Amino acid sequence: MRPNRHGLLGRIPEPWRRYSGDVTVDADGNVLYFGAQLSEEEEKYAVLACDLTTGETRTVVEVDFKVGHFQANPVRAGALMFCWETGGDAPQRTWFVKGDGSGLKPLYKETYDEWVTHEVWWGPDHIIFTIWPYDENMRAKPHGIAEASTATGPDGAMAILAQYPAWHTHGSPDRKWALGDDFDRNIWLVNVAARERKLLTQGHNAGEYKTHPHGTFTPDSRGLVFTSSRDKVENVLYVPLPEWER
Repeated sequence: MRPNRHGLLGRIPEPWRRYSGDVTVDADGNVLYFGAQLSEEEEKYAVLACDLTTGETRTVVEVDFKVGHFQANPVRAGALMFCWETGGDAPQRTWFVKGDGSGLKPLYKETYDEWVTHEVWWGPDHIIFTIWPYDENMRAKPHGIAEASTATGPDGAMAILAQYPAWHTHGSPDRKWALGDDFDRNIWLVNVAARERKLLTQGHNAGEYKTHPHGTFTPDSRGLVFTSSRDKVENVLYVPLPEWER
């Protein structure tokens, strides 16, 4: 289906309009992935794909939990990460499936007492995420900004890059840096090789808005963009990495 003058690429059939989560576009730009609840009476959900050339929508996979946080691999087409969405601590947060519906599996297989959240692809074969220390017991265990290899499977080793109560995180394309915000709306920069954490910018919580910075590195790995309510309005800001960090 060619886009018309209004930009229409396809129509979602009625049974799939109970949307769940957000949308993401495949690395080759040909497929849009999203989720839906299949029945109002049952906990049955599906990951769906819309072909952006033909407009055809198809089922990728059905699961028995609420789906969300869809992220197509930014490098490898046909590779999709999504989450078990609970609004809190899921029994198994991160999931992977191929675009053809095969290969459904946990990406990082968490233990029963880990609160994994805010996972992001970090190149073709790694993810970066946070393990939230929700009580004093968990603060005594490994937590904070973590990474795991998807090439080694769900039981592969997890590494903590910075141990502190991090919330959102992201990794630079050159794999030298990681970042994480916190509930005080500060952004921390992490030297991955040295496992060193430094405060990059702070004070992004002001006025009626409680904006999460949710930082993202630029493609050249030389700066990051983030949201801020520092000036008592919602803004998108950019900060370069300090010269001594490049």
